Amino acid sequence: MRIAKTFGLSAVKEETMHKGFDSRLDQAWWALRIGLGVGPFLAGLDKYFNLLANWPAYMSPLALKIMPFTAQTFMHIVGVIEMIVGLAILTKWTRLRVAACYRHQSGLDRYVL
Repeated sequence: MRIAKTFGLSAVKEETMHKGFDSRLDQAWWALRIGLGVGPFLAGLDKYFNLLANWPAYMSPLALKIMPFTAQTFMHIVGVIEMIVGLAILTKWTRLRVAACYRHQSGLDRYVL
């Protein structure tokens, strides 16, 4: 609030600053959030029904020899993970947690001051 008074910003601009991002980006943010949430969820769901592709056929023969279960079971496991990720993106749960996990997994923690 002190910054808003110092630089002569209006109350509307101050509210926008508290919101986190410009209101013009709201529509694009929702479109991305819905698209990136529904996409993995539908891909995971397709692992059960094999409508778009025969997913077990994409398994490597070497991986099939190593795994203790069938390719279809593996695709079901992958499908569950994809559906969980899709639902997590659609909810508010992932705002900071996914970014933190990504930063940790990619090793970017070393570069943060």
